[in-house]
Amino acid sequence: MHDISRRSLLAAGSSMIAWWFARDASAESGHPKVVDVEKHAKGTTLTLDLENAPFPNQDSTVMVFVPSTFRDDGTLDLIVHFHGHSAKAKKAIWDHQLRGQLYDSRRKAILVMPQGQDNAWGKLEESGGLLRLLNEVKQVLQAPKVRARMSKHAVNTRSRIGTVVLSGHSGGYVPIARCIKPINGRPTGGVDVREIWLFDALYNDVDVFREWVLARKKTKRSKGHRLMSIYTSGTTMSLSHQLRDDLEEKSIDCATDEPEGTISREEFGSAQALFIQTALSHHACTCQNNLFRDMLVALASKITTRKGKARKITERSTDL
Repeated sequence: MHDISRRSLLAAGSSMIAWWFARDASAESGHPKVVDVEKHAKGTTLTLDLENAPFPNQDSTVMVFVPSTFRDDGTLDLIVHFHGHSAKAKKAIWDHQLRGQLYDSRRKAILVMPQGQDNAWGKLEESGGLLRLLNEVKQVLQAPKVRARMSKHAVNTRSRIGTVVLSGHSGGYVPIARCIKPINGRPTGGVDVREIWLFDALYNDVDVFREWVLARKKTKRSKGHRLMSIYTSGTTMSLSHQLRDDLEEKSIDCATDEPEGTISREEFGSAQALFIQTALSHHACTCQNNLFRDMLVALASKITTRKGKARKITERSTDL
């Protein structure tokens, strides 16, 4: 009994310490929805507790990273990344090196990473769910005390949501497909998503992704709805090839990078649908060759049809 009581007291003490750390972090941020603030030379990571998270009554965590290169010009570009099956957002944001890649891209954008539950995504599956989540993220970042903490990296109170990209690893394709699937001619999530990046994630819903690309074709002035699928082998490879063939039949400009690093930088940046075969592992395809970074760079680049040197692949070192 003595040992059990002692262990109980230690557990209670650990819980109390954890609660005080969370309380202190929230007090320091000045906003009740900010659970934790992590400062780094490359940017600030905020752990938010949001009502419009996928499962607010179970795990309301939404991770947000604002790179130190961020300067608000009135338009808030958001990269929403969905973790895979049975993963945790707090761990996945580190494991896949998304923050460091965003910083390295110099892209004026903010990373948002909500916590889901396996293949269920709760409120994000409801009509307008994605829009409500992004608006709540924006409202927290625009709060006076949060803006004061962010200093020159703060979000302006009048900024509006601009370009939205949905990115997903492995089972992260599920919430992406559910957010873009149309209902009465409008995307379920309530947001006109500009680009979709699937990191070894095309396990199903080929028809949803095909119709999303076809809904807005590339023109001389616009990249249209742009999709990237990187795949290893098996299901993701066969379905990526199927999607590519379907899109080519509809005269969509597709580029196939087999093996990774053989197409030109111009093709990499300008193709409306990009399919990449990688020799990397399922886990490493998001970060080891800096693909997340390079997609961010291509997002900001001008459309060109010129041929040139192949995309230079650089191996990533672990930093953030």
